[in-house]
Amino acid sequence: GGVILGQGQNSPAKNIHGAVTDTETFTSHLLNEFRIGFTNIKSATLGTENVTVGDIGMQKWDGSLYPGIPAMSISGLLSFGGIGVNSFQAGGTTSITTGDTLSWTRGKHTLRVGIESRRYAWNVDNEYGTRGSLSFPDFPSFLTGTPHRLQVDVGSFQRNYRAQDLVWFVQDDFHVSRRLTLNLGLRYDYLGFPYD
Repeated sequence: GGVILGQGQNSPAKNIHGAVTDTETFTSHLLNEFRIGFTNIKSATLGTENVTVGDIGMQKWDGSLYPGIPAMSISGLLSFGGIGVNSFQAGGTTSITTGDTLSWTRGKHTLRVGIESRRYAWNVDNEYGTRGSLSFPDFPSFLTGTPHRLQVDVGSFQRNYRAQDLVWFVQDDFHVSRRLTLNLGLRYDYLGFPYD
């Protein structure tokens, strides 16, 4: 996870999936299918900070929250120091889908009517650049402590996005003859706008 040895990284992940379908036959011509599904995916990138700013005599205004030393580099020579700027992030997605389809067979027609709802949740926490980074143009600049570029990011890093999709459809499979079937239908998908 870091730019030198000893700055490791853990990347735990966990996935849970489940689905249930219930099919009910009311008559030889009328059938209903109910579906529900659930998916939850979680993952994280967690840098291992074995060296803190206190260990090297550095002071940082947010050192109590983010104790790791910043990533450092000397242009064209080497990179050393702390954790990479994108080594602390976690998040997960959850989706729940429910749907119902009613099928009716009559003569040469098989009619289907259905609805579906999909709910999504994305939770993201990306502490990008919280440990900071220092770039020096050359070795003398490093020795004098005069970087030409430095970065530290602050703020609210958590986002909790949500969205909802809705679907309905109607379909008629019309068996004109043994060799010809017309699949006629109409479907509408509403893709909900994500919000935080």
